[in-house]
Amino acid sequence: MSIYMVAKLLGHKSVKTTEVYYAHLVPEEIKNHTKWLKYQ
Repeated sequence: MSIYMVAKLLGHKSVKTTEVYYAHLVPEEIKNHTKWLKYQ
């Protein structure tokens, strides 16, 4: 599941909030994409 979907399901207004608490659970490939998009 994408981090964007997780953020939406958890009711976070920002993906950044989700990353702070759940990024360590996200597969490495998705982490790399969020870095590219400057969300980290």
